[in-house]
Amino acid sequence: MVSDRTLYKYINNSLFSARNIDMPRTIRMRPRKNKSKSLKVDKECRKGRTYEDFLKFIEENPDSVVCEGDSVEGVKGGKVLLTLFFVQQNLQLAFLRNYNDSRSVTDIFERLYIELRPDDEPHQFIFKGEARKQKLL
Repeated sequence: MVSDRTLYKYINNSLFSARNIDMPRTIRMRPRKNKSKSLKVDKECRKGRTYEDFLKFIEENPDSVVCEGDSVEGVKGGKVLLTLFFVQQNLQLAFLRNYNDSRSVTDIFERLYIELRPDDEPHQFIFKGEARKQKLL
């Protein structure tokens, strides 16, 4: 005895004289989409970046500041949030990105560096509007 699925496969592959047009259920069904090929990532890029390596680093450097980063995807191919969580300070920052690619993450870190870089001036962490007011006074 052969299953229904096997018979449909045999008919689809033209092993019998019957064709798909002879079967109304097959005509109504759409063909299944093939799964897209997954992105292959080089395993070498994970060297020294595993969770065990992180635990070892924290054990050796207990005073270091820990920041956890993650991407939050809503709809595939849609906008993405980059979240940065500073554990000791209990502070989470979220940045909206248009695409889930490495360039958008780099752009956010470059923007953060420009906005928060330390200067010799005393108004280094004052908002831009307040800094203009102080220069006018």
